[in-house]
Parts: sequence; structure tokens; C-alpha cells
Amino acid sequence: MKKVFKKIKKVLSSTFLIKILNLITSITPIQKNLIIFESFFGVSISDNPLAIYENIDRSKYDCLFLVNDPKKYSDFKTVKRQTLKSYFLMRKAKVIINNSRMPKYWKKRDGQVYIQTWHGTPLKKLVHDLTTFNMPSANSLDDYLKLFDDDIKKWDYLISSCPYSTSCFKSAFQFEKEILEIGYPRNYKLYNYTTLDKESIKKKLNIPNDKRVVLYAPTYRDNQNNGLGEYYFNSKLDFKKLQYEFPDTIFLIRYHYLITQTNDIDYENVINVSDYSTISDLYLISDLLITDYSSVFFDYSILKKPFLFFTPDIDEYQDDLRGFYLDMYLDFPNIPAKTNDEVIAQMKELNLSNYQDFTKKYNPDKNKDCIVKILNIINENTF
Repeated sequence: MKKVFKKIKKVLSSTFLIKILNLITSITPIQKNLIIFESFFGVSISDNPLAIYENIDRSKYDCLFLVNDPKKYSDFKTVKRQTLKSYFLMRKAKVIINNSRMPKYWKKRDGQVYIQTWHGTPLKKLVHDLTTFNMPSANSLDDYLKLFDDDIKKWDYLISSCPYSTSCFKSAFQFEKEILEIGYPRNYKLYNYTTLDKESIKKKLNIPNDKRVVLYAPTYRDNQNNGLGEYYFNSKLDFKKLQYEFPDTIFLIRYHYLITQTNDIDYENVINVSDYSTISDLYLISDLLITDYSSVFFDYSILKKPFLFFTPDIDEYQDDLRGFYLDMYLDFPNIPAKTNDEVIAQMKELNLSNYQDFTKKYNPDKNKDCIVKILNIINENTF
């Protein structure tokens, strides 16, 4: 099967054959009620595309996900990504919803609508704002920008969470069409949940209701990779020490979707939840978030719960890898912790009053209706 898959990918990378496929598919009418979803290059069914899918009227729309491994998602209508069937459907769908980039060989047809949801409020610099390049997805920064620019030209809408994000996106993507400043659909659950929801999630993960829960969600490093799309990460957070200091706490580890190799962390009260599809569920049951340069804390702040930064490599990350849109020492409720002792000290002295202004700035109240707004836009562009 792997050989077959490689041959298909080779076919789809052929300019001549793509032109033939485009000619054939251009004869096929666009199916007005067909919506294709893709999340994180087909790695998972998650994030904003999943949130839209969960709230859309599926008796009215034919919805399917492009995924790398359809066997993992028996509860969804799926098609294997980067196959001939997926290409025909991509050319046939009225609406495409993605949180990253579509395959570069896809040519958008007149009449199709591409909604780019993106996947977070930016902290680290993106695309055209990058000044250094360490990623394996392209040979150079110029090649990387071309990959993005080719996709950006196809976007009809881009979703943003606040004026700050809109400003960053205009600079990073150089996007000239409509930016929908409505908030992220995945956060709808953070505004609309019950105690029973939290208890159900804890039960699913075998977490007692009386335990404190801390979520650790680090991002990947551009220079820590073993090849295309394969990143490794060795956590420097000392869970043995944390367990000693906080014996009644359950620690959840949620690695970035690009991280495929990690150091083994095997402790009784530490649970790896990287394969859990809906990160907002993990936000709901957590009492505290620890992250580094991931944008997860922007969404987490909606819940008015504290978050901390563990950034032992902040100088290297800021100066040599990405750089930031914000000053991590001046713009956030807590200064970044470089050592485990600093993390522990901050965990013992949490002050929620520091977070109020932050939440208002990056998650305006109007974002509560984000799902309604995006569904209205889909309706307007279909029927």
C-alpha cells in the first residue's frame, strides 16, 4: 500500500497530469452542499474545522474530512488525503475549510469558497514576518513563502480572534481579502459548558473529581526535526519534582501535533493526552496551564484561569528561531520561568487579578457568537 500511495503522490505532483485532472474535473458541476474539512495536514480531525463540523446542519450539508489515516475516524465521513479520489472531491466541493494549508497541487475553481480558520492567536512570528528559517518543509525561506503565498491567494476568508491577531495576520500573510474578526469556532465550547461536561471529560480520562489538574502544552522547535514533518522534543519540565511539591495534582501532557518523538515521562500522576482530539476539553478540566511559545494560553484565558510559561530556551527561540510579536516579559500576567524552581514558585503564588485585562484584550465578548457567525457565512455562500 505504501508503494501505491507513493505512486499516487508522484502522480499528483506531476504538472502535466494535474492539468489533465483539472480539465476533467472542470466539467463536473460544483456540488453546492459539499463541504470538505481538513485539519493540520490531515494528521487529525480537530481544532476549528471540527468545531464547525460539530455545529453545522449535517442534514443539509454533505461533510467529509481529508485525513491521512481514515481507519482512525470511523465516526466521521472521511477520504484518504492525497489520493485521486480526494483530488476529485476537492475540485467538486463548494466550500473548503482548513486550519493550515491545502495540498499545493489543488487548483481552486471559480465558484469554490475557501475558508481559512487558522489555528491560533499568534505569539511567535509567522510567514512573511520571519527573519530566520530552520524548517524542513522547504529548502529555503523563499521556497517556504512561495508555498504559503500560493495557498493564501486561494483564501476567500480568514478568521481572526481580535484586533491584535488581525494586525499580525495582515503583516504575516499579506492577505488582502476579508478577515473575519469573530473569534475561533473551537472556543465556542469554552463559553458554553456545564459542570456535567467537565465531569464527563474527567471520567473519560480516569481523573478523580477531587484532584487538581495541570495541563502542560508546549510547542515544537523549528530546528528540532528529523526530517519532513517529524519533530522531536525533550521536555525539561521536572515532573518528579513537581509531583513531590504537588502530590494531589494530575499532570496532563499535550504535545504539538508536529512532535512525533519525545522523551519518555512515566509517572503515576502524569497522563499523555496528545492523541485527545479536542484540546478545549482539556482546558475545561484543567486548573492551570503551563506552556512555552504555543498560542494555547490565548484561548485558555477565556476561562479566567491562570497560565504560566516555562521557557528555559527563550533566548535562543527569540533570537535564533522565530521571534515574537509580543514581549513575553512585559505583555503577559506572569514573566517566563526559566527553571523548574521558578515554575514551582509561581504555581504556589497565583494571582488571578493579573489576568482580567489580558482576557478582555485578546478574547472580546463578541467572540461568544463565533459559531453562529461562521455558519451564516457558509449559508450565504452555498444556498
